[in-house]
Amino acid sequence: MFRMMLFGAVSVIAMAMGAVQAQDLKEFRVGILGGENEADRLRNYQCFSDHIKDVLGVEKVSLFPAADYDGVIQGLLGGTLDFAELGAS
Repeated sequence: MFRMMLFGAVSVIAMAMGAVQAQDLKEFRVGILGGENEADRLRNYQCFSDHIKDVLGVEKVSLFPAADYDGVIQGLLGGTLDFAELGAS
């Protein structure tokens, strides 16, 4: 299940790659949701972070584990996050 979600997220980001390169981003900020503790979430998304860094050609990928769904939404709307994988909530 995690691999399917990861593959989907990578696919979406790859499609948006042209837009990201057009903006010449130095840092790509990713919001992370999940039921695990913060350290586990960061560890689980490290491979994703490394891959996205190579695919998008950005200097840094920052992972931001959110306490809840609302925190990720606020980050996306406020412009402090560039991407987050959201569920059906």
